[in-house]
Amino acid sequence: MAVEQKASNLYATAKCLQNKGNDLSIVIKKAIDDESKFVVQTVLGDVVMDEQVVATSAFLIDNDWVDFKTTSSLALQQELHLKVVQTRMSQAPSTVNILQRLKHSHSMHGCYTTDKTTKALYAAFVKKNA
Repeated sequence: MAVEQKASNLYATAKCLQNKGNDLSIVIKKAIDDESKFVVQTVLGDVVMDEQVVATSAFLIDNDWVDFKTTSSLALQQELHLKVVQTRMSQAPSTVNILQRLKHSHSMHGCYTTDKTTKALYAAFVKKNA
């Protein structure tokens, strides 16, 4: 069974489990007025949602979008996307149980997944029961 995970990168973890977490990125630039500091931006799509000027990640304050990893070393980043790491277990065992129950159903069913085993199970089910 799949376990929902939040999108993350070296510097932050998204607060939401939804797909919006994958639309977030962190941009790190040198501060113009103080070369010893960094400008850290939280970006959603193309819109800067939060901007902080800090000397180290220890000074970053969590915002509405992300929780910052305050132990990371800041380095210049043009755009580092938050992503969900695919360490999920296959959905196949639970999918088999669902398909067995649907065998005698006359409703329309669908499954949104990227898991290859689950896709193959649904394809075989449709071919067998069409």
